[in-house]
Order: sequence, then C-alpha cells, then structure tokens
Amino acid sequence: MGCKDPNLECGGIDCSGLVSSCYAFAGVNSVVGKDANGQYNAARETDYPFYGDLVFWRGTYNRFDDCRIDEGDEVTHVGIVMPFGWMIHASGRAQRVILFRISSMPSNVDEETATKITCDKPDKGQEADPEHNYCPNIKGCTYDWKPTGRKFESFMGYRYAREFDEECPKKK
Repeated sequence: MGCKDPNLECGGIDCSGLVSSCYAFAGVNSVVGKDANGQYNAARETDYPFYGDLVFWRGTYNRFDDCRIDEGDEVTHVGIVMPFGWMIHASGRAQRVILFRISSMPSNVDEETATKITCDKPDKGQEADPEHNYCPNIKGCTYDWKPTGRKFESFMGYRYAREFDEECPKKK
C-alpha cells in the first residue's frame, strides 16, 4: 500500500517496506523487496517466536480491489517481534512506525464490504464501482465499509527468515 524504500518521498514506509529495510540492513535478504504476503511465503513457520522474527495478519485492508475485507485477502500486514510481547510495525492507521503490543492487534474480525466511495474531487471516483465489486485504492478517495455479519481469524502466526536456519558458530 505504501513505500518500500524509506528514502523516497511517497508518504511514508509501509509494513513490508519496514521489514525489508530492517532485514536488508542486517544482511538478511530472503524477505527483502516483497509485500507482506510474499514475506510470509518466504519465511519459515515457528511456534516459538524470538525477537527479530516476523508476525503476520490477513484481511487488514482490501488487497485485491474486490470491495471486500476478508480472509481471501491473504496476508496483508507484518510486524517485527520485539521482547515481552511487543512488535514494531508501520501502522496504516497511525501513519507512522510504532511499537505495539501484539496481543492488542485484533484477531477475530468482521468481514466487511464497501458500500460507496467518496473523493476529494468528484471525478476521481469514476474508476471505482462498489456495486460491481471494483474498489481500487485511489489517492484522495475513501470507501464506506459495512460488516457482512461474518467474522474471520486474521492472526496468521509467527515466522522467521530462512537465513536463521543455519547453525550458530560453535564456541572454541
């Protein structure tokens, strides 16, 4: 949704861009340059997260422009695990990088559908068509969302970069 490179002037870094930047700085390249879903697929599952591992959610925004926020959106958000149950992530709502308690992220969420679009300039919204399930992300436009009455599990679990599969050097 946002920038992948923190040096660009495009309104701020997004969640996968933050992960890419941090991991690239550390020389861990298996998740660099991918969106959150790509990072999820490139990383390995773990039930025992350690700080620096990744934590994932699905359905945090309308990933496929189909006017629905649901489990079909696949993985849409990623954060970096910190000690004591915290994570660091680029928050779309806060529009900045923040520390956040992992347990505060919602996990059982309402499926939603777009009902109408409102734009700062009326002609901008002509591309969108919520009635026919086409809701692209248009700068200066917002959608009104309503719950469908169904819920889904958005928490997708913890993963780590495959570079961490290598054994640590043995003490001599």
